Amino acid sequence: FEPKDKGSWRILFYPETDNLKELYRYPKDINVRYGEKFLSPIMITTRPPADSDEIETLAFDDQQWDWYCDYIHEPFNEQSKHQLGGYQAPIQGSDMDLECQLASNGIYVGDESGYKTSQAKELAENRSDWTLLMQIDTDDYAKMMWGDCGMLYFWIKKEDLKNLDFENVWMILQCG
Repeated sequence: FEPKDKGSWRILFYPETDNLKELYRYPKDINVRYGEKFLSPIMITTRPPADSDEIETLAFDDQQWDWYCDYIHEPFNEQSKHQLGGYQAPIQGSDMDLECQLASNGIYVGDESGYKTSQAKELAENRSDWTLLMQIDTDDYAKMMWGDCGMLYFWIKKEDLKNLDFENVWMILQCG
């Protein structure tokens, strides 16, 4: 929510991984360490969030709604929802692209007032410039808990991703 939080996270990208541990040393001044978890990527199909415009316009009845909610989570097979790209698996709402657009441009979005400004309305026109880079779920195995069983979402402008420029990634935390 806070524009001043920029810089509180960092994405490190190394195209070559042979000497990764030598390339990056864990900062000594950080006291929190999470367990290592090796991930094996698999291709899945992500689906639009249930509260997205694409789905809300379908006007599902209760049974269809229940089916779709199960369908969204099916690719993860009861596992943590760690993911690169695709549709986000939101906990508190899918308007994260708008939140990134506004907060990264200096507008506080912790309450409705920030969304109602004329500057916000102008900036909102470019919310589609943002795409999900990755999401990191709460994971007991890695001893990671984000809020109350939450998730971290890292968003990037499409042009920055194309250029492998990770300096302006915006992070959002959502939890239950």
